[in-house]
Parts: sequence; structure tokens; C-alpha cells
Amino acid sequence: MQRFLDRAARRTTTVAAAAALACGALAMVAPPASAATPAISAIPFALHTAEGNTGQEAYGLYIYRTGDTSGVSKVTVATVDGTATAPTDYTAKAATVVTFRPGENGKYLNVTIKGDQVIEPDESFYFQLSSPVNATIDDGTGEVVIDNDDSNDPPAFVVDGPATLEGDTTHNLTFAIHRTGSSIGTVSVKVATRDGTAVAPGDYKKKALSVVRFTNGQNLKNVLISIKGDLVPEGNEIFYLDLSSPVGAALPDPTATANVFNDDSSAPTAIEIYGSPQPEGDSFSHKVDLYVYRSGNLQGTTTAHYATADGTATAPSDYAAKTGTVTFRPGVTYAIIQITVKGGTEPEPDEQFTVSFTDVTGANVYVGTGTVTITNDD
Repeated sequence: MQRFLDRAARRTTTVAAAAALACGALAMVAPPASAATPAISAIPFALHTAEGNTGQEAYGLYIYRTGDTSGVSKVTVATVDGTATAPTDYTAKAATVVTFRPGENGKYLNVTIKGDQVIEPDESFYFQLSSPVNATIDDGTGEVVIDNDDSNDPPAFVVDGPATLEGDTTHNLTFAIHRTGSSIGTVSVKVATRDGTAVAPGDYKKKALSVVRFTNGQNLKNVLISIKGDLVPEGNEIFYLDLSSPVGAALPDPTATANVFNDDSSAPTAIEIYGSPQPEGDSFSHKVDLYVYRSGNLQGTTTAHYATADGTATAPSDYAAKTGTVTFRPGVTYAIIQITVKGGTEPEPDEQFTVSFTDVTGANVYVGTGTVTITNDD
């Protein structure tokens, strides 16, 4: 560790460039007019890496060239055991020649870390550079520390209390059950939901008593509960997931609370319409959109009849007059009215027409008229 820290100052000028390589590209840097002799350094992706429990994890090394990058340089890289030994703790990298082509200043290699569930000290191994060609070695050793992430603490079940918006349709909420401490061996616990102010089956789908089992090395299990959304304004609600009958692990807190937050409005239903400026165009007709928004209580159906009216823009020369109806079904919050605007090539002032509600059922009218301004572009 100290050896790595002692080298930190010499790496300062290369760390930023090495970080750029993490984004997946090797920088192409032209040498300055008075380029220095190429120097090559070994820079681990990070000083520390988690060991993991099972399987294998790739770990990266940057081999970075500074100075004159206009020519070809080569260097040999290999791994060297420290307190971590191959092949038990990682897969050794045999001596490999890395070639830098003109303009290249970085190369990337990886090795495989082998996780286990053995409680042990942190261990380290090294990347070693040697045999440079057309370069010197500035920092030839990169240390990697494999952090032990296994625990000898007794296993215990911990469950998160989730929260969600109720929504308008059915969706899932997740209770995450964690196994803390040692993950060696198989453990299990029983789970079941219990009503609070949220009641099954109206607000959520009940989870009958069932067993959640963690196999060797597993430390997370998710229990999905179906939440039944609606459009009814109501208070926030809660229900519970109860854990019981633990086998092989402690159960310090047997209950998790789920919060279901109301997202429906009890305000009176209201609608409003808005227009916007639109360029006239030249010879072709085109559509313009007016948006009709509905807010407040969305449980019912709202119907709005509308009609255009001339302003300084007149139908049919400037736009196509139109009448129609927009219908909002339960839960719908907006609709679009399309009006045809007719282009022209004569210079003229900006002109306006309006679209107004003529009859509305199922809502109050907040803004009843939308104005469309046809902007002259000749």
C-alpha cells in the first residue's frame, strides 16, 4: 500500500488520461515539438477491488505511454503474486508483449478475480512491466488489493420497507429481503402480507404464507406485491410484510411497512385550451395543434364541444373552419385539436383566430378559448 502511495505524485499527470480510457476509447495525442523520450507506466483501474462471493470478476489495468508517441513502443507485462496467489485468488497473466502504435498512448488489459466465501485478510498481487522497447519504464509496478467482503458475523434477515405511488393501473412493489453477515449455507424465512389501511384485494394482491430460501452465497431475495391503482382520491395507505419462522439466521425485525401514496386529486375537474404562434408557410396547408388539458378529479368522463372563430385571420382563406368534440375517458389528462392553416406568399401582418368551447359536460371550464397566431414569414 505505502509503495503505491509513494508513487502517487509521479502518476498525477497520467490519471486524467487514464480515466478517459475508462470510457472505452484510447486517446490519440500528437507529440509536442520537443517531445520527451516515451515513458510507460502501469496504472491499475483502482487500487482496491471487492473479492465477490462466487463466480469471477474481470479487473482492469491501464498501461500508459507519455512523452513522444509518434513511434512504436513495446513493453512486456505479467502478473506477480503477493499475498494473493494464482490460480486460487486470481488468474495469472503470463508475460505478454503490449505494442503501442504511432499516436497511441494507452492500452488496457484485464485479469480475473476469483471470489469465494472464505473469511480472510485483504490480499494483493501486482502487474509488473519489463523489457521496454523504444521507451523507458516510469512506473513499472501496479498493485491491486483484493478486499475481503466475507463476514464471520452471524447471518440475519433484514427487510426494507418500500414506498410507491398508487398509480392508475396495476404495478409491482418490491420488498427486498437481505441476508446480512455470513452468506455461507442455506437459510430460509416465511413471509406473508397483512392488511393495514390498505386492504387486499382492493388495494393490493395478498401474499399467502410462503417460504423464501437463500442458497449458499445468496444475500438478496425480492418479494413482489401487486399494487392495484385507481382514480379514487383517498388518503395514503399502508400494509405490511411479516417475516416468521427463520431457519439458519436471526430475525431482529419481523415486520416491514409498505407505503402506498395517493396520487389522485379531489379537486373539481377542470379543462383548459391553449393555442400557440404558428408560421404561415408558403403555398401548402399544414396542421397546427391546440392542447386541451384536464386536471382535478379524473374518475369520470368529460366531453367538450368546440368551434373556431375568425379574428384577423379569416376562414377559408387563412385557415379551415372547424367544429368538433373532444372526449376524456377516466384517467385521461389531455387531448389535441388539429386545425388546418393555409400558407401564402404575400407579405401581411400576423393574424389570429380562436378555438373556443361551446359546450362542456363533466368538468368546469378554466380556460375556454385558445388563440392561434399565424405569424407572417414572407
